[in-house]
Amino acid sequence: MEVKALVEQQGIIKFNREEIEESLKRIEEKYRNLVFTEEEVSSAKKERTKLNNLSKDLATYRKNIVAEVTAPLKTFEDFMKEAEKRTEVLSKNIGIQIETFEEKEKQERVLKVKNYVVKKMEDNQKYKEFVNMFIYTDSIYTNKGSYTATGNIGIKLAEHITNIFKQMDEILIGREAEEKLLDEKRKLVISTCKSISELLNLEISLDPKNFTYLENSTLEEISEEIKESGNRAKKQQDEKLEEIKKREYEKAQQELEKEEVVVVKKVKEIIDEPKKEEVKEEKLFYAEFSIDGIPVALAKEMSAWLKANGVKYTVKSQNIK
Repeated sequence: MEVKALVEQQGIIKFNREEIEESLKRIEEKYRNLVFTEEEVSSAKKERTKLNNLSKDLATYRKNIVAEVTAPLKTFEDFMKEAEKRTEVLSKNIGIQIETFEEKEKQERVLKVKNYVVKKMEDNQKYKEFVNMFIYTDSIYTNKGSYTATGNIGIKLAEHITNIFKQMDEILIGREAEEKLLDEKRKLVISTCKSISELLNLEISLDPKNFTYLENSTLEEISEEIKESGNRAKKQQDEKLEEIKKREYEKAQQELEKEEVVVVKKVKEIIDEPKKEEVKEEKLFYAEFSIDGIPVALAKEMSAWLKANGVKYTVKSQNIK
């Protein structure tokens, strides 16, 4: 398409420039130094109105002449702008198709890489957890230059993928070494707790679970910390035993004091107990009496006295006359 536009004649406007210039000078000379008094305010307003009207007339005339001169230019400008828009629409439509086609090609390239990566991960299941290390939106996966003319993965892209798998291997090796070291630490904690507990003869053995906070410490630091914990436990145990011994000793002393008080009291009771007079064994007197006639009343009194004094007697015969 070729646009041919011919400017037949540049815009030339003939007008009475000199006459207008002279008129303006006269008006300027009349009003430049004109001063109105307070009484002439009404006249001043009228003069101002005249000048404003003149200014409007000049503006209107100017606009009409310019519009008349630029009318052909406006028609040409509007037509060319519309032509530009129509070609831009066509260009954008094509651009959308190109973007769609290129996006499709990018997706096909990315799919090819994904299949390649999945195949490698299927061969070694340990890599599967690292699938997110591949950022398929990166340009190295989508650019056409990363592939061969036949669409296969190029050398640069293949090296990039290989390096990512190497990073995975480094992570796995580091993790394995870390787990091995952690296992050594666990075994060290268990064995050290046991040996320190036996060495110090602790009643309550050191619990390995209490030392999990040492997982980030060195082997030497772990051993030292457990030893110090064992010494602290031994000190607490000894202090507790001493306290128990002290309480038992005090309790024994109190019991002993109580027993001493009881013994002393018993001894005192024995000492203070009045002595019983020794009863001398008396010889028994045996006799037979025969009474020849006493008053009956006296006989009764005698019988009562004998009973009262525990004297056993036997009445062989009795007779009252």
